[in-house]
Amino acid sequence: MARPLWKSIWRHVTLTHSELARTDAPCFKTFNGVALALLSFHGLGQARKFSTVMTKQADTSSLNAISSPWKPLRVSPGKWVAWLTLAVSLALSVAAWQMAKSSAAQEAREHFEFHTSEIKEAMSQRLLAYKEVLRGVSGFFYTAQPMTREKWRKYVAHLQVGKIYPGILGIGFAQRVPLNELAAHIRHVRAEGFTDYTVWPLGKRREYTAIVYLEPFHWRNQRAHGYDMHIDPIRRSAMAQARDYGKAAVSGKIKLMQETGRDVQAGFVMYLPLYRQGAPLGTVAQRRAALWGYVYTPFRMNDLINGVLGKIERDVGIAIYDGAAITPQTLMYRDNAPRRSALFTDEVLHFEGHRWTLRFFSLPEFDKRINKQKSQLVLGAGVVISFLLFAMTAALASTRTRALRLAHAMTAASRESEARLQEVSSTLGEGVYMTDCGGNILFANPEAQRLLGWPEEEMRGRQAHALFHHHRADGSVYPVEACSLDQANPHAAAYVAEDVFWCRDGARLPVSVNSAPILREGKQTGWVVAFHDISEQLAIREKLNRTLSEQQAILETAVVGIAYLKGSEIAWANTKMGEIFGYSTEELKGLPLDATYPSAEEAAAGNRAVAAAFAAANEYSVERLAKRRDGALVWCHFNGRPVDRGKPREGAIWTAHDITERKLAEKALRDQQRDQQVIFDSVRAMIWYIDRDGKVLRSNRLAERYVGMAAG
Repeated sequence: MARPLWKSIWRHVTLTHSELARTDAPCFKTFNGVALALLSFHGLGQARKFSTVMTKQADTSSLNAISSPWKPLRVSPGKWVAWLTLAVSLALSVAAWQMAKSSAAQEAREHFEFHTSEIKEAMSQRLLAYKEVLRGVSGFFYTAQPMTREKWRKYVAHLQVGKIYPGILGIGFAQRVPLNELAAHIRHVRAEGFTDYTVWPLGKRREYTAIVYLEPFHWRNQRAHGYDMHIDPIRRSAMAQARDYGKAAVSGKIKLMQETGRDVQAGFVMYLPLYRQGAPLGTVAQRRAALWGYVYTPFRMNDLINGVLGKIERDVGIAIYDGAAITPQTLMYRDNAPRRSALFTDEVLHFEGHRWTLRFFSLPEFDKRINKQKSQLVLGAGVVISFLLFAMTAALASTRTRALRLAHAMTAASRESEARLQEVSSTLGEGVYMTDCGGNILFANPEAQRLLGWPEEEMRGRQAHALFHHHRADGSVYPVEACSLDQANPHAAAYVAEDVFWCRDGARLPVSVNSAPILREGKQTGWVVAFHDISEQLAIREKLNRTLSEQQAILETAVVGIAYLKGSEIAWANTKMGEIFGYSTEELKGLPLDATYPSAEEAAAGNRAVAAAFAAANEYSVERLAKRRDGALVWCHFNGRPVDRGKPREGAIWTAHDITERKLAEKALRDQQRDQQVIFDSVRAMIWYIDRDGKVLRSNRLAERYVGMAAG
C-alpha cells in the first residue's frame, strides 16, 4: 500500500499546488491556507479536526468521504518515500524561488524600459513640434513683409505659445547687423518707441546678431531685447550650423539672458535661419552672404521638461546632460533622485545634430512596485508545503481512498482553470480581456494592459464598459445598455467592428475589436474580447482620402473636359466636360459618347476610327463638330487613350477642348484672304509682292498672264 499511496499523494500535490493556487476552489483555499499552517505549528491532530470541518462546509459533495477516525502514524517500510518527497519538494522550492526572483527582475526591467522609451519619444516628438513652429514662423516672416513689431506680436499671440507649446519662453527674431549698418539699425528700433534700445554688450565687432522681436514681450523677455547672441561662442556655434546647412540647429547648455537671481534654470536655444528672398543658396558661401537673421525660441529646461512630461504618470526619473559627458557642468535637468535606485540606464537623444545624454533611474514609487517579496513567499511557501507533504505522506499511508477523492476534487478545479486560460490563450496575438456575464473583467493579457495603460490588478473586477468604453468616437456618452460588445448573440457569429477605447490617460485609442461569447455546456458564462490598435491604418486611410480629394480637385479645376469611359458610356466626368456639352456631371454619368456626334452615321464612323486608332497607336485624336444637349454644334478637339491597351472597352480616358472660337477665327481669316485676292486681281496694273531676297511671294492675275507663270 505504501508505494501506490505515495504516487497518489504526489500527484495531488504537484497538480494542485501549481495550478489551483490561481483558482477559487474554496476547499483548497481553506485546507491549504489554514489547516496546513496548523499542521506545521500545532500537530497533526489539530490540523485533521480543522480541515475535516472546513472541507465539509466548503464542498460536502466532493469531500464527504473524509470522515474516518484518525489513525496514529505508523512506522512502515515506505517511510523512506516521505523523506524522498521532502528532498524533492525542497529542491523544487529552491528552483521555484530562483525562477520567481528572475521573473520579478525581468518584469521590472521591461516596465522600466517601456517608461524610458515613452519619455524619450515624448521629448523627441515635442522638439519636432517646436521645430515645425519655427518653420511656420519663418514662412510668416517671408509672406508678411514688410514685417512690423505689431504683426509679429499678433502672430505669436495667435499661436498661444504658453498654452499650446508649454516650455517655450518666447518666439523671437534676431537680425544680422553688419558693423557699417549698426547705427542705422539702432535709430530704426528707437524710432519704434524704444528710446533706450541699443545692441549689447557694447563693443566694436565685424557683425552683430541682435534680438529685435521677442514675444510675449513680458518683463523676463524684455531683459534680452537688443542682446547680441553672436558674442556667445555656444550660441554662435549653433547659429553658424543653422546658417551653413539651412536648417534648424540647437545650442548647447547656456544661461539665458531672461534669468534672474531666483529659480535659475539651464537653457538652450533653437535657431532657424532666414535668408534674403531671391538670393542664391546653393553653396555655404552663398548662404552666408544671403543671411538675413534667425527666428528662434529660447527654452528653460525645467519648464520644458515639465511641459513635455507633465501629463505622463511617471515612476521613472530622468537626468539630462548636454553632450556625451555626465558631469555637473553638463547637467541641464534632473528629477529628485533617491539615494539608491533599483534600476537605471543611459540613453542618447539626437536632435538636429545635437546630442543629449538621458540618464533614467527608478523612483521610489517604481521600486515599491517591484515584487521583492514574491520570491521569498514562494520559498517560504515551498518549504512549508514540503514539510506538509512529508507529514502527509507519512500520516496518510493507510488512507489511500481519502487522498484520491481529495485529489479528484482539486483536479476538477484545476481543469476548470486550465480551460479558462485555454480560451484566452487562443487570441494572445492581440490585446485580450475576458469578462463575466455582467461585463466585469476577469482577465487581461499583457498587450491589453499595455494598450489601455491599466495594470491587470486594477482592471480585474471592474466593468469593462465603464473603464474604457464609456464614450463614442465623437466624444458623446456611450450608454452601457447600447454597448455592442456585451450584446454578442451566443447563437450568432462573433461581433467584429471598428470602435474606440479610452486609455487610462484619457487618450483616444481606435481599435479593431472582435467579441465572442464564452459557452459552457450551451450556457453563456461571459465574453472574450480581442482588439488591436488601428491608429496607423486610420492615418493611412485618411492620407489616401486626402490624396484622392486633392486629385479630384485638380481634375475639377482643369481647363479641359475630362471623362472616364467604361465601354461606350461615361462613368465619370469633371465639371468642365459638363460645361462644354451643357450637362451636369451627374447627367453625364451613363451618357454614351455617341450622343456628342451630330448624327448616328457620324457616330458609327467615329467609333470605327477610335477602335482602329486604339489598336494601332493606343491613342486617338480628332477635331470635329460635337452636339451639345440643346442641339447646338461646337467644334471640339477630342483625345482618347485606353487604360489597358489590350482591353480598351474596360476603361479609357478622354479629354475634350472647346475650339469653336479658334475655328471661327480661322474661317474669318480665310474669308478675309479671299476678299483681298478679289480686290488684288481687279486692279488694272501688274502687281508683284517680292521679299528681300527677290522672291515673288504673290502677284495678281494680270501679272501672271504677262509673265506666263504664277508667284512662287
